[in-house]
Amino acid sequence: MIIISIYQLKKMFKNEYLVISDNTPKCPLCKAQLKYRDRRRRIMKLAGGKVCHLYIRRLICSSCRKLHNELPDCLSPYIHFSTHTLISILRKTLQLESLFPEESPSESTTNRWLERFYNKKQTLFYLKKRFFENDPIWLPKALSLIHNLQYFHLSIPI
Repeated sequence: MIIISIYQLKKMFKNEYLVISDNTPKCPLCKAQLKYRDRRRRIMKLAGGKVCHLYIRRLICSSCRKLHNELPDCLSPYIHFSTHTLISILRKTLQLESLFPEESPSESTTNRWLERFYNKKQTLFYLKKRFFENDPIWLPKALSLIHNLQYFHLSIPI
């Protein structure tokens, strides 16, 4: 999975958007050139219970033949909720505020997200201090950076 931050959303139908990106990334595993293969539909849940569908590119590596999804940074890997909704849910949960039922996932899902967040908390706060000091939307950028760095097996000093 490759997380991109430069893209455009083109409306196709009601609540359906095409993610358009001009860049051609390299394979995160072997660094070879990726080629366009097809698109797949991805669900994105927004605040208030609204749902829209994004059509994201699937790319194939010319060398190792692995498939990679090109995910816009408005989505989090393996989570249907938008990054903005996910952050607001985590903030409300961490501040022990009540959640609106239509926008909240199940309690077990929220607990799983919090567990992932706390496992990466030191790394996240290091990244905030080091790279995203005055950025109001630092959390999704830091999470995508951690996700993309996992392919390089780099450790971040704490």
